[in-house]
Amino acid sequence: MKNFIKNTLLLLIVLFLSYITSKFFGYTYNYLIPQYNDSFFPLSPEGVFTITGMPFAYLFFTVFVFELFGVGKKYVWMGVLLIPAALLYIFADFSHIYRRIVTGK
Repeated sequence: MKNFIKNTLLLLIVLFLSYITSKFFGYTYNYLIPQYNDSFFPLSPEGVFTITGMPFAYLFFTVFVFELFGVGKKYVWMGVLLIPAALLYIFADFSHIYRRIVTGK
């Protein structure tokens, strides 16, 4: 029970850090793959960067924090917590992942 509580607190820390740094990850993603021109939704650039940077920050901090401070079955926790982010990348960002591999550009 003690390990469950500690790993749950680590999850809350990961979510907090992901929210705080998501804008930085979004700016970096936009620099590498420019995507903010005109949007269907009337969002500011900061809003778009926060939304696009959140999954990257979540992936980074989940692996980083659980590798440093995780106890018990930390790799099981990391695997279960990374499933939603992996599904998001597979189904929502499919064109960014495979377009460059297929076209060679």
